[in-house]
Amino acid sequence: MSMQPPTTSTSPSMKSALLLSYVLLFIILGMLLPLVSPLTTLTLPRSKQTFAFRQGQALIYRKALGPKVDASQPLKTGDICIVRTPNQSNGYDKIGIGVYNAGDTMYAVRILAHHSEPIYSKVTSLSDPGDDEVVGAIFTSALSRCVATRRTINLPSPGTDSFRLVNGEGDGLSGLCVDLYSDDLAVCMSSAAYVQIYRRTIASAVKDVLGTDNVVWKTTKSRLKQDGYDGEDDSDDDQ
Repeated sequence: MSMQPPTTSTSPSMKSALLLSYVLLFIILGMLLPLVSPLTTLTLPRSKQTFAFRQGQALIYRKALGPKVDASQPLKTGDICIVRTPNQSNGYDKIGIGVYNAGDTMYAVRILAHHSEPIYSKVTSLSDPGDDEVVGAIFTSALSRCVATRRTINLPSPGTDSFRLVNGEGDGLSGLCVDLYSDDLAVCMSSAAYVQIYRRTIASAVKDVLGTDNVVWKTTKSRLKQDGYDGEDDSDDDQ
């Protein structure tokens, strides 16, 4: 007598339960994925300096990285990263979004958006942002803030139509100054390697925020050399 293997059948109610389980699983994954940023994470050893970084200091010296760079994946000059530091609760404190410099330079990271700024949450919630997209969003937000700040002190005004719109670290945009002339001509002055790397993205943000195509790009050779930039001197008369 031959033995038939036992057969199993799935009842309609069990099928419905399994289908519901899969649907719930996909919903939960869809809620969790936006919480995990695809950007590289750079972890700084906890020290007295990291308190200053969390409070708003924008320039992170190379010594603050510790003896070894602790990043979720290798970083090169110009790469965007999320900067954090361990806390006493076995977790991490957010510092901000920065741009990395891999050269033998004084500054290893320049923070472009601190964790307390709304743009930080906006950028880190993007599903798959490229570095250019991140830089564009941050600079558009910061430039708009600069315009609003100058307006509070009546700039431009009938008596003053030329002024400094962006003053580097003072306006949260380390390595960049922007002078505005007659509300139509913007002169950008670059003194950081990452500003040169993202030159076109930054110039595009300046044009969009100011509503002008008349943008001139200038470079500070000595400062760029100190920051490890070995690209061409691409100062121009129109960008």
